[in-house]
Formats: sequence, C-alpha cells, structure tokens
Amino acid sequence: MAEPILKCPSCGASVHLGDIVCPECGVNLKSGESYEARVQKARGKEKHHEAIAGGLYATVVLAFCLLIISGYFFQRRFEGFVRTRPDIFRPFLERFQQIQDWQAARQYEKAREEAKLLVQDIEKAAERIEPPEYYTQENSNNAWKHGYRRREVKYDKRGTKRALFTLKHKAQHILDTIPTQEDPS
Repeated sequence: MAEPILKCPSCGASVHLGDIVCPECGVNLKSGESYEARVQKARGKEKHHEAIAGGLYATVVLAFCLLIISGYFFQRRFEGFVRTRPDIFRPFLERFQQIQDWQAARQYEKAREEAKLLVQDIEKAAERIEPPEYYTQENSNNAWKHGYRRREVKYDKRGTKRALFTLKHKAQHILDTIPTQEDPS
C-alpha cells in the first residue's frame, strides 16, 4: 500500500503523511513555522548566551580592575601612615627586614622567635596609640585671640591602628610560613 500524499500548506508541494518538514520550502508541517523563523530563533538563543557570557566576562574584568585599584589606594594610604608616623612604623619595618634576612640565611629558629616578638610588639604599639590633641577654642584661646591657629602634627588614630593591624597580620603570615626546623644543608 502506498503512503498517502498530502499537500504543503505553504507551497503546495507533495509531502508524505509522516513528514515533519516540507522538502521544498522547509516549513514545519506540524507548527506551520518556516525554516527562516526557526533559524532566527536558534540564532537568537546563541546571541542570548553570547550576551550573558560577554556580560559575565565584563563583570569579572571590572571586579579585577576595582580590586587592583583598591589595592593601589590601600598601599598609598599605608605608605602615607608610614611617612607621617615614622616613629611608630620604622622599627617594625626594620625588624621585618631582619626576619627576611634570617630566612634567606636559613636561620629559621631566629626568624620564628623574632616574628613572634614582632606580632606581640605590634599589638602593644596599637594599644598605646593615643588620639592627638587638636586645638580648639577651649584649649587654645590665645591662638584664636591673635587670629592664628598653631599647627600641630595630626594623624589618623584609627587609620594608624589599622595599618599596625595590617603589619601584625603580615607578621603572623610570615610566622606561619617559616619552616619549623633549621635546614641541615
């Protein structure tokens, strides 16, 4: 028995009963959707995925750039604290250098001991920071009467403490990474 033959609703070509797509014009016989419309739908889905991937890529790049910029400004601010208060930071930075020299010489026990002391000393220094006395109307009446204000070295107490805690965490990290035994070589 021969298969029944039908006509395509779009172009009128002969199609077999089991066919899904017209062999002449490409129309889907069940949905009536043309070949071009199906191709456009498929391309639209590809573009949607490409747009999501592009947006995700741009977000990652932006986050990385912001991370680098914030790190740069954090470093600049830290260097500013070191410049304004060398009396607080210089001894610690010199001790960091000494620890690195001992590590390079493979004197790990000395480096570990100094790093432990450094962490403790940084904590003590952070506790000792006193807020500066700024001149106000009450404590500098003479300066205000004469139309000038005496300048005083001012520093950011919270920022200095944060910088000290950053140093403390760096010292703790160094302490954690120093090998526990001397190298026999």
